[in-house]
Amino acid sequence: MVDEFQDSSEIQFNLMLLLAGTDNICVVGDWKQSIYSFQYADVDNIREFDNRLHRFVDELNRDAQRIAFSPSRAADKRLTRNYRSTQSILDFSTHVLTARATKSESLDTEAISEEVTPLEADTDHDESRIEALTSENEHEAILEKIDNIVDNDDYAVEGDDGEYHAPKYGDIAVLTRTRDFGRDLLDTANAYDLPMAYEGGIEVFRTDAAKLLLAWLRILERNADRGWALVLEEAGYTIDEVKAIIDRDAYPDAMVTFCEELREMETFGGVARRVFDRYDRSGPTADVVLDTIQSVYSTTTFTRGELIQFIEAAIEDGSTHEVDAGAGTNAVTVQTIHATKGLEYPIVILANMNTNKFPSTGGGGSDIAYTDPIGLRHRKVYSVEAHDVPHVYDNWQTDVLNKCLPPNYDEERRLLYVAITRAESHVILAGGEDPNVFLDEVPVDIEPVDPDLSTFEPIEDEHSPFTVDIPEPDGPARYSPHTFIDEAVFEGDTGGRGMEFGSEVHEFAERYVLGEAVDTDGNHDKENVKELLDSLDGKTKAEIDAFLPLTVDDKEVTIGGIIDLLHITPDQIDIIDYKTDLTTHAENEYEKQLSIYYHVVADQYPDREVTASIFYTNDGDQRGITHLSKSDLREMVRTHRV
Repeated sequence: MVDEFQDSSEIQFNLMLLLAGTDNICVVGDWKQSIYSFQYADVDNIREFDNRLHRFVDELNRDAQRIAFSPSRAADKRLTRNYRSTQSILDFSTHVLTARATKSESLDTEAISEEVTPLEADTDHDESRIEALTSENEHEAILEKIDNIVDNDDYAVEGDDGEYHAPKYGDIAVLTRTRDFGRDLLDTANAYDLPMAYEGGIEVFRTDAAKLLLAWLRILERNADRGWALVLEEAGYTIDEVKAIIDRDAYPDAMVTFCEELREMETFGGVARRVFDRYDRSGPTADVVLDTIQSVYSTTTFTRGELIQFIEAAIEDGSTHEVDAGAGTNAVTVQTIHATKGLEYPIVILANMNTNKFPSTGGGGSDIAYTDPIGLRHRKVYSVEAHDVPHVYDNWQTDVLNKCLPPNYDEERRLLYVAITRAESHVILAGGEDPNVFLDEVPVDIEPVDPDLSTFEPIEDEHSPFTVDIPEPDGPARYSPHTFIDEAVFEGDTGGRGMEFGSEVHEFAERYVLGEAVDTDGNHDKENVKELLDSLDGKTKAEIDAFLPLTVDDKEVTIGGIIDLLHITPDQIDIIDYKTDLTTHAENEYEKQLSIYYHVVADQYPDREVTASIFYTNDGDQRGITHLSKSDLREMVRTHRV
């Protein structure tokens, strides 16, 4: 038996036949719920099962017998009992299968209706409310609707005890066609302190929070115009004003001061927190961005420039990270429709019922959009102008238009059907200032809404905790020495001089070792580094990658970092790590880092004595460290995992 067969591809159909080893095959599926064509699912596998069964068997046996049985005509068993939704919702859901997606679309509604198997609800209780609303402020209108639903007996839902009660936040799910709407709704809910949880993948680096952080990192790294342009626009400057400010390097004093504050920060996490605080981006989306960046930084040896490249690549790729609410919390759930397959909720709010959003334009984004009245109708054109030869040519404009449209809207209708049938008791459809044709086509009264949340008072202590699911890399678990350093030692006035200053000194040291013509520019720290390097009589190597493999509780892990300087003599190897700190307050934490490097080098040079020391560039003090044993390092990893 194969379940959910409407989501299978032709290849999977063939594989099923090859693997079955029997002629007793049963497939279960509902063509109305086939919504994964982007993963090569073919709805005709279930709609035309018998025909395809015979065709695929013939094709597989064309040059050799691979399928031992000759298929007979498949028996069809229709399942008509629905154990989730009320009859009102079931009846309403069938209407969407014959709803036009555009005003010009032509549908054979009679043929579609003949294919639909009527469903009967298992419950006689039917007090369902099916409503629709539109608003220029759709996010706020949805929040107002949620506020009206919670604790309202008019929207009663069935509890685990079989009794009906007024709904809680946790009884409501907001479903969207696209991730971006759910992400923005989540931020709006956070602004009003309404408990809401996004479940599923979020393109975290395409959020406003991530783009603001990227802008400031670009400014810190190379004073980039692209960074200044975004933060100036965020502050309300016009395009012409932004250009003039950048051309004259006349940045607002408050921004320059903020930039200097960021330069003094010791950690990437500190920079991110400061940026998010400045722009009041303290919601769960910002938390995801922060946790993701910290996870990347703690498991790599990325410099700030490399972290910028990582974020830029993540924006381009649209990479997603899972964000899930903690179990048992009373919060509204937000999900994409695709993510809800197989799930059910007492109350469903289907949001973003807007033109070019649902149905999707199919253009891969919002850069190209199709508006129905502008459509081009002629595929072929006659012309005597091209090449001076009369001919019938393909209309390239129509080709462009076709690329901007999905091949057909049938799957979009099925997606709408899936969304509505997630609801057990009540359904609300919501659109913005440009609602889609679907909303006009289905039999529901549409209420224009001007939301007012001035009196909204959320239930206290109902916020759901958020966690970020960072996919485990293939192979051994990987850590950076930064992973094990307690960042609390960098909080407050600790004598640190910021990442910018530290990077400048490290870059000078590396270039000096490489023999490049570099000047100390009167920098006291650089002069101390130069004096140290000039005093060494052995061979020196700078910026050496170091990876220490360890087995911790029968699991392989790797800790990797960069050694600032190796001083190599015939009898001894000296590991030297530069620190620009004005105090030795963090030395115990730095010992963890140096201990990792010590064992890497000791394993590489077993016949030589190995030392490890910290060179404080401010005063030229070189302090040796007592390295931790490998057993200590294993325990450090073990403790970190707990």
